[in-house]
Amino acid sequence: MAESGPGPGPGALQVAMKLASAAVQLDTENRHREAYCEYLKSIKFISQALIEDAQTKGEREMVTPEVQKMLKLAEQCLGRIKTTATKLGKAETKAAVSQAVKPSYTPTHRRVVSDGGGTNKSFLTPDVFQKLQLPETLTTKRELTPLEEASRQNQKLKAAYEARMARLNPNQSSQKTSLTLSLQRQMMENLIIAKARQAALQRKMEERRLRLQEEANRRFSTNATLTPEEEEQRNVYASILEFEQDHEWPKQWKLKLKSQPNDLILVGGLVSQILSCPEHPISQLLKKLQCRIYSKLYPIVNTHFSDQVALTER
Repeated sequence: MAESGPGPGPGALQVAMKLASAAVQLDTENRHREAYCEYLKSIKFISQALIEDAQTKGEREMVTPEVQKMLKLAEQCLGRIKTTATKLGKAETKAAVSQAVKPSYTPTHRRVVSDGGGTNKSFLTPDVFQKLQLPETLTTKRELTPLEEASRQNQKLKAAYEARMARLNPNQSSQKTSLTLSLQRQMMENLIIAKARQAALQRKMEERRLRLQEEANRRFSTNATLTPEEEEQRNVYASILEFEQDHEWPKQWKLKLKSQPNDLILVGGLVSQILSCPEHPISQLLKKLQCRIYSKLYPIVNTHFSDQVALTER
């Protein structure tokens, strides 16, 4: 028996795009086998929806704009299936040749509410919840500032100076003095150059910040006074522009979208890429909104939960 499903209206198209986006997300996480299955499920859903729609319409009514979008999405999913199948074939061949045994992985979970083994049944407080939302990747390695680079260079100079001083005889005082003066001069020159570079870099960054802020102002509103929502949108937009200046992958995605603006799977892949990057301003905004909602719901839910526990213990 055929599975029931909606016709290819806006609702069916949204479901199909959601399925395809889930497949793209798995693909970006290198979970190719699961992505392969999800792409097939997307095509199966599209086919079923189109079949049911075709059975209820005449020939002249069959090819609607929604149907054309569904067919385009199915074509894109099929292309992704071929690419994913190729990846799976290469992975299986490599595994067969190397006979590598991967260590088993046991997923873990974080308990928010006690599973019944303890006495604490309260929910996480908003401040604890907010700390848990902080992405670990925000502490990733960054480029050193000019002053930090100069400090490292001076540490190396000092280590080399101490090693040479240890090899000198006690009666070579004049050479020791010369080495000391040379070290002081080099370290001072490094600091002076680093401070100049730091000041120039700060001026450049400030000029860029002001330029991006002006672009955000032009983009959103020309009014003198902004609502809090408009101001937040403007700030997020400016942060996105600054993020795109500092990272390469948004530029690559823009080039892909420019060449394939109607590729729905590509759009879903970009959204997945953004949401999987904790440093992106949109991801940070979502975390902020989650914490805001949690803070408002916490007193209500916690009070209700406490009342339920009190009734149970009577």
